[in-house]
Amino acid sequence: MGQSHLRGRAYEYEPLVSRDRAANNAIRDMIDRLFGGSVEGLLMSLVNSKQLHPKKLEKLRTLLEEQQRSEKEGHHGND
Repeated sequence: MGQSHLRGRAYEYEPLVSRDRAANNAIRDMIDRLFGGSVEGLLMSLVNSKQLHPKKLEKLRTLLEEQQRSEKEGHHGND
């Protein structure tokens, strides 16, 4: 549930968690229940069912490499 505030004669509701956080929690729960916590299992299932094509996998690889570089640069600055 979210929080509600009376505004005029109507209630306005605010979620307690952000949409991104709720999506992350739902995805994590799905991976845990369907794939035993294995992200690789999820990806292999997507590839095998032809829902994740080689071009999209290449894009994912590029994004992961960028994220790794960014994390390394961030940690380097904290040394």
